[in-house]
Amino acid sequence: MKGKILTAVFLLLLSLNSFSSEPAEKYGILIARIYEADSDSLTYCRAWATAGDLHCFSPVASTGTPYIKDKSFSCNGEFILRLPAGSCTLHVEKGKEYIPQDREIEIRQGDTTFINIELSRWINMVQLGWYSMDIHCHFGADSLDILKEIALADDINFQPVLSQWNEQRFKTATYAWEGQAEESFTYADSLHLITFRNEEVERIGGSAFESVGALHLLGISDTVQASSHIFPPDAMLAETAKKKSPDCIIDMDKPNWGENVIGAALGNFNSAQLCHNHYHRFTNMRLCCGMAELPISDNWNGDLFTLTNDIYYHYLNCGFKLAATGGSAMGVMRSPLGYNRTYAMLQGPLNEKNYLEAIRDGRTFATSGPILFVSANGKIPGDSILISSGDNDLIRGELDLRSIEPILSLRLIQNGEILKQIEFEEGPVKTPHTQIVNFELQPERSGWIAAQALYKNQGNGQFRHAHTSPIYIIVDDKPIAFKRDAEIMTEWVDKLISISRNEREYKTDTERNTVLEVYGRARQVYSEISKTAENIWKD
Repeated sequence: MKGKILTAVFLLLLSLNSFSSEPAEKYGILIARIYEADSDSLTYCRAWATAGDLHCFSPVASTGTPYIKDKSFSCNGEFILRLPAGSCTLHVEKGKEYIPQDREIEIRQGDTTFINIELSRWINMVQLGWYSMDIHCHFGADSLDILKEIALADDINFQPVLSQWNEQRFKTATYAWEGQAEESFTYADSLHLITFRNEEVERIGGSAFESVGALHLLGISDTVQASSHIFPPDAMLAETAKKKSPDCIIDMDKPNWGENVIGAALGNFNSAQLCHNHYHRFTNMRLCCGMAELPISDNWNGDLFTLTNDIYYHYLNCGFKLAATGGSAMGVMRSPLGYNRTYAMLQGPLNEKNYLEAIRDGRTFATSGPILFVSANGKIPGDSILISSGDNDLIRGELDLRSIEPILSLRLIQNGEILKQIEFEEGPVKTPHTQIVNFELQPERSGWIAAQALYKNQGNGQFRHAHTSPIYIIVDDKPIAFKRDAEIMTEWVDKLISISRNEREYKTDTERNTVLEVYGRARQVYSEISKTAENIWKD
């Protein structure tokens, strides 16, 4: 019935010639229906069409929701496109777990073409106990219908929409900021949950190290507010958020925002985005204002990808436990929901409490495409392996890569260094593929291991990846501490202290002194880590 209604609407519009002032015979109509494989049910999806130089992402008769920044649209599985006569290519996708489809279609002048397409899963992560999330979403925050559509079209199981962004507050049909959690979420269906008790506090601008950064607060019972661009520091806002909402999660967005080094030292953060909103389908955004640069990254070569990973490793080598997450910033950036995403292993059913606990416990991996698991001695990311230096037993583990992307390399990372690497030949991938790699190691000091699968994006060949959260290795019950990493972070803090001492935008000396006191506490933490590395590990 729905298809007949849409067809009737289209024919009515066509008869009124309401699409364009150009002659109708130069165009034709495509009516597409997208089905779940081996099913009679339409399935939500994301799509666009190309015809020569034309990129069409605006379906007619309200049969989809365009997203201009990505030049795509989401829909309920049935849509109408008005296209120039001739050959065109229709692209249809549904998140990361379905095989995308590209169909060559001939559009006839003044006529209607019908096409049915099936989308097939190549993997079902929920059946494996893993649920997807995009930790950074601005799109549709004031429309429950749009939020449900994109959650289903991009197949995001847990969507914590940022219904507060700085001074902007968005209200949906079921929005209730204060009160119980069950009053502040909605299910698009049983496997797709949208929550609203989430906030981003973002303050950017200035030169390297100057900007404060962007806090992502998930599961909060009340908002926190900054009084200015530079005060209070992020660490104070995070402490306020956790006092109001002890079970909330705080994500640092990109690891190299100016003040993240402070919040990490003071225990504010639960996670860091290793697949973040500067990674788009076809390009990367440049390193922008307020992001820490040299000498924070030993391997700095001018790209944000290297810097993001290296700074994350510095945090881990200082002993901070941070889950790996992914976010796209749909609504602001040129990526759809879930282009960069998180997968978390839940203990129990899909709900806000269980998902936030999974992030807090580090049972996650971040990805822009591939699926990647790591395990060692029966442990998974977020777990700790306890060993004694007197034992000669090896740690034995496995990397499990599954992908429809052409992978460049599969890596085992130990304490920020590549311990094992499997390289692959570049080339197209026609079918899903799996790579299992076993490994052994015998650590001499406390540290961590994680897995990374590296590939290139569809556009200019810039790096993308999947990256797991760490498995922590504790030797003789001694802490993780590396002197070089603590020294790098201390230098970062010293830059912030120098900037704050000369900052002219503080309203009072009390504000300046408060910031310097917070920075001083963080500096002391790094000093203690450095001493620990010297005394225990002889760095």
